[in-house]
Amino acid sequence: MKQFLCTLEFRSGEHGVPFYHIVKARTIKIAESKIHKWLRQFYPAQFDERDGNTYYYLGGEVAVGIKGIEPLDTDKFINFITIN
Repeated sequence: MKQFLCTLEFRSGEHGVPFYHIVKARTIKIAESKIHKWLRQFYPAQFDERDGNTYYYLGGEVAVGIKGIEPLDTDKFINFITIN
């Protein structure tokens, strides 16, 4: 099983904030499927619609978009969790 780093953006109004989610999966396609499933449940009972890789919640006031998914090897993982 591999790990994939998913870069997301939480948007409310004109402001966007990046955040990250690590997904365990055998392939990047399975990782993409898992992150889409996770986003449909991000705000339970508040999911309104999906436009490509962007999910809208709370009547469109909040959006979360997938900006990228990449394999996460040991070196990238260490760099990701380390504060310099």
